[in-house]
Amino acid sequence: MLINLHGGGFTSGSRTNSQIESIPISAVGRTKVISVDYRLAPEHTYPAATEDVVNVYKELLSQYDSNCIGIYGSSAGGILTSQVVAHLLAEKLPLPGAIGMFFAAAYYWNAGDSGYFAEAIVNDPHESPQENPYFEKISKNDLTPFPGYSLETLTQFPPSLLISSTRDEALSSVVHTHSRLRQLGVQADLNVWEGLNHVFLYNSNFSESREAYQIIVDHFHKHLGE
Repeated sequence: MLINLHGGGFTSGSRTNSQIESIPISAVGRTKVISVDYRLAPEHTYPAATEDVVNVYKELLSQYDSNCIGIYGSSAGGILTSQVVAHLLAEKLPLPGAIGMFFAAAYYWNAGDSGYFAEAIVNDPHESPQENPYFEKISKNDLTPFPGYSLETLTQFPPSLLISSTRDEALSSVVHTHSRLRQLGVQADLNVWEGLNHVFLYNSNFSESREAYQIIVDHFHKHLGE
């Protein structure tokens, strides 16, 4: 069983990005994928989305062993995946058998060097988390929405697959999360594609997208059910 957390900047993506992210993986992997249409900003703020996903996960625990459940997401969904793991650890709930964080990970997508060069490459203005309506109520000193800042949390992450591309504004978020996980002894694999933009997986006509679908499926087939 896989749980998909769609992208959309925490403000959009329900029933659109959620299907784009889940249908190819379900087809290639011949497995069931549940995509959570979690609450979005501006009507809702952090941690509403995390709470929604955790509730779905708890329900699935009544039917599946935790090591048979995988969670993955792109962009905002990649950040949300890391937030869900942190929340499960705080509640002392069993973790999923594996996760995937794509085109953003345990830091905000504009964190690091790539958030600045994206202004020049794709004309995406740099913003702080507080400029996103979903995070507007957190203080600048509140790092809890971004688990990458807690080594104690990262060291307990399940096997992780990270995906990005060289023109992805969230490349630094992904690469730095991967480096930290490996330093802490967590099994983590990183795949970066050349010359492609943020969340290129949404275009299934790309040969690189189809390659990535198979890598994602192989990751979960390898780790789930062990």
